[in-house]
Amino acid sequence: MLNKSNLQPSPWLKGSDEPQMKQKIWVLEDDPSAQFVYKEILSSEYELVVFSNMPEFLAKFTDTNADRPALLIADLKIADADFSEFLKQYGKRLDQPFLVVSSVDEAHVVNDCFEGGCLDFISKPFGKGELLAKISRILAQGTLVPARDIKMDPRTMTIQSGGQESPHLTSKEFQIVAHLIDDANATLPRQVIIDRVWFNLRVSPKTFDVHLVNLRRKLNTIGLDIRYVPPGLYQLLRDRV
Repeated sequence: MLNKSNLQPSPWLKGSDEPQMKQKIWVLEDDPSAQFVYKEILSSEYELVVFSNMPEFLAKFTDTNADRPALLIADLKIADADFSEFLKQYGKRLDQPFLVVSSVDEAHVVNDCFEGGCLDFISKPFGKGELLAKISRILAQGTLVPARDIKMDPRTMTIQSGGQESPHLTSKEFQIVAHLIDDANATLPRQVIIDRVWFNLRVSPKTFDVHLVNLRRKLNTIGLDIRYVPPGLYQLLRDRV
């Protein structure tokens, strides 16, 4: 008798009679144990290409004939390179979405990655569910558009968008969102946000970065994000799936 528990839906079939090609993901990771984890978690759902060092990755990245991935996952620090340095040199040529993974999660490091264009940041060690959820979210989203359906509740210090409610925000986080929503141009420089939220207090950019990193994590739960818009501007956006 056929054991129904052994039946698994084919990853190639997604509601169509024709097989669907797996989406390709590139992973830049030099740790063999981490490579094994990526392969265990992702290889059944995606076409996985793993690069163990920067020269190997650069050779593929600069090959104009190479098929580009749907997503790049990059470890921030590998033995022979710093991915942030790659972004400074090649960031404008990086036309696919990417997320950064690192055991270093200091606020200014995380913020630098977001300003470099990454769509998400994952701290090591991470769980299977977290990785799959973030990848699914990035690959499912379309373009980002200005967030216009926002409701702010000062009583609960939460944000509502698309029928979802954010976790509780701190007073400063709530004010940052309020200023980004109220500004007519929908973009604000960091120093303007600092001046409006902290008034005449002398606050370092790193203090703002700490609040911004925590705020981004909370807003991501309801499909919102605060994106860095060169040169030096920030904008509140939402996913358009």
